Amino acid sequence: MNAPASLAAVKPANMTFHAVGRIEHVAKFQDSITTLIKTPAPDVYSHPSTISVRSKSRLGMVGDEVSVTCRVGGVPRTFKRTDKDTGEITMARTADHYFNVVE
Repeated sequence: MNAPASLAAVKPANMTFHAVGRIEHVAKFQDSITTLIKTPAPDVYSHPSTISVRSKSRLGMVGDEVSVTCRVGGVPRTFKRTDKDTGEITMARTADHYFNVVE
């Protein structure tokens, strides 16, 4: 007899993750809706994280609990920064991350 696969055995698609939390803010810009989700704190001594996800349709109202699958995206970004001690200007390289709801 075949046993059902446990949730731990299910492998998510590449570059995706599952997010749960409470909607803190919703804003529409052009054809995209940005939703701020406050996630549960990992333990009683730490602070909850807040993430921003983009979707084509509204996920709910402020205060609603949501559970969504997101695809990670991003773009590289470079900018000049000045060392406060030496005055040396260097190029910093970072990335802007985007979490897009899989719809």
